[in-house]
Amino acid sequence: MNFIHLYYLCRDQNKHRRYSCAVFLNPLKRSEEEVEQIIREHLVDETSFDHIQWGLPSVLAGNANPDESQIYHEFIGVSATEEIPLVVATDLEEFLARVKKSKY
Repeated sequence: MNFIHLYYLCRDQNKHRRYSCAVFLNPLKRSEEEVEQIIREHLVDETSFDHIQWGLPSVLAGNANPDESQIYHEFIGVSATEEIPLVVATDLEEFLARVKKSKY
C-alpha cells in the first residue's frame, strides 16, 4: 500500500499554534511532487487553505475563541510512505477532488 501524509499548521492571531497531519490512501501511487503541485495550485496566498472545504480538522478549535481571533491553516508539505498508519483520513483522490473544488 502507498500512503500520502499531508502536514499543516493551524494558528490564530493570538499566536496559538499546533501542527497536524492527515494520511491518505494513495491507490494511484501519485508522486509527492504531483500531489504537492495540485495542492499548491489551490492555496490562498500561496500558503493557506480552508480546512472545511478540504475536509480537514482544525486542531485549534478547542483552544481558540472564534469571536476573538481568526484561525489560519497553512500547508507545510507532503510525504509518501509505505508504512501503514494508525488512522487514514480518506482516499487521496477524494481529498484532491475537494481541493480542486475549493473556492477562496
